[in-house]
Amino acid sequence: MNEVMNSSALAKSSPSLVDGAYDWLLDEITNFRLTVGVSLTEAKVAAKLGISRTPIREALQRLEQQGLLRRTSAARFTVTAPSAKEVNDSCDVLQVLDSLSYKRAATNASSEQAEKLILLGEQMVAASLEGSSEQWTTVDAQFHEMIQNLSDNELIRSISIQIRRRVHRFWLRSASHHSRLNSCSEEHLELARAVQRRDLVAIELAVNNHINHMRKSVLDLVSQLESFVGDEFVGSSIQGQKL
Repeated sequence: MNEVMNSSALAKSSPSLVDGAYDWLLDEITNFRLTVGVSLTEAKVAAKLGISRTPIREALQRLEQQGLLRRTSAARFTVTAPSAKEVNDSCDVLQVLDSLSYKRAATNASSEQAEKLILLGEQMVAASLEGSSEQWTTVDAQFHEMIQNLSDNELIRSISIQIRRRVHRFWLRSASHHSRLNSCSEEHLELARAVQRRDLVAIELAVNNHINHMRKSVLDLVSQLESFVGDEFVGSSIQGQKL
């Protein structure tokens, strides 16, 4: 996304200006156009996107919470990357929570609900084969929402969402995720079938396999991000790179 986005473009591509600004910034970071060490200000990003500073501020704060930005002053941030320890810690916790969620879902799911979960898994596989990232993301969200509903534990849901935002969306939007999309979809389908069989041992093994694959992808991306060192955010370029 190298062209300047105006407010109407953001509004069309996202349900809100905040989400649009967030998606643009996340895409710039994970595709190395905004590199580690680059300094961002609310005013300059707002001018770049042609919208007010308020949605920019909220988008920057969201990325700060996810460990992709570090605040250096009231309205200035520096692009950073989660450390390997942060990625590993997040994946460790997510592995435990997902294992519990899928096991509870297997216990609670009716035969009809289990069939719906398998259908969603099959739709993820189809979307990955078609190369439709947007459709894949939509079905992936439905899949995880169904698991959380079936697990019936609001505390697990809230913690899982918070952690998944730190690593999963980062992985999903990265340039390297395409090579993993199909195998990730197959892993979801495998989990859905284990839920249908109420096979708790298979669920734990499948969750561990899935999270460890995601862990490796994110760690690889973090390593790549750290190898790119940027400079000050000036106008429409970073060290001559068009944003």
